[in-house]
Amino acid sequence: MKQPRCGVYLNLFIALNVAVCLTLGGCAHRASGRSTAAQTPTYPPISPASVQIINRRPPVAYDELGRVTVQTESVQPRARSMQEVREMAAQAGANAAVLLDERTFRQHNSVTRRSTNMRRLIALLIRRKDVWTPPLENPYQVPAAPSPSPSPRSERGAPPPPAPQGAPPGATGT
Repeated sequence: MKQPRCGVYLNLFIALNVAVCLTLGGCAHRASGRSTAAQTPTYPPISPASVQIINRRPPVAYDELGRVTVQTESVQPRARSMQEVREMAAQAGANAAVLLDERTFRQHNSVTRRSTNMRRLIALLIRRKDVWTPPLENPYQVPAAPSPSPSPRSERGAPPPPAPQGAPPGATGT
């Protein structure tokens, strides 16, 4: 009986490797420099106070900038979740966020064996073309939300109201 030569196995090995490389190479996809899909435009960040939260897509022209998902515990006020959506939209330069989905659900943690009520908001960030929104002066710093603190002047220190028209000189409006 004749022993097969080592070269036969080597040729078979090379042929199989070439076949595998051609098969896998045929499945590979190389992205070209050109894209047929529309490029998402970029806008500078804006103030969160100027972002509108709407329930439907507007009938006017707009650019879609992306989607965001905000998930919080449902014990937090809904306004806080909406504020998070506004802040994310403002960072992306969107002047409106279309609320696509809002759900509350129970999430079970298998480690702590506790369930938590959660709220999930999914919003589409858009830049309406019919609304002009000024960019932030410093795009790297989002302005803080205004605090509900009282005005620096108390009612005692406030100046008296102006006198009504036709009142004698020195009279005040009180």
